[in-house]
Amino acid sequence: MAIRKNIPTVLTVVEVAKILRIGRISAYQAIERGDLPSIRIGRRILIPRTAFEQLLTPPLPKQKATHCVNLRAR
Repeated sequence: MAIRKNIPTVLTVVEVAKILRIGRISAYQAIERGDLPSIRIGRRILIPRTAFEQLLTPPLPKQKATHCVNLRAR
């Protein structure tokens, strides 16, 4: 899932809350729990766009092996 590229390099907590359609307090709680990656510069808490995009990108499904190789020594 790619977010619009006109989004700044870093986002504020309020901007992220609006994108996620959650409250500001919920966004701060997610940061405190470690659910939302953030950096602190002085008193400001910012969310890097790349980390935010990765958070919203679903992981690739694991591929099943098509064949098995027996590695035991004979």
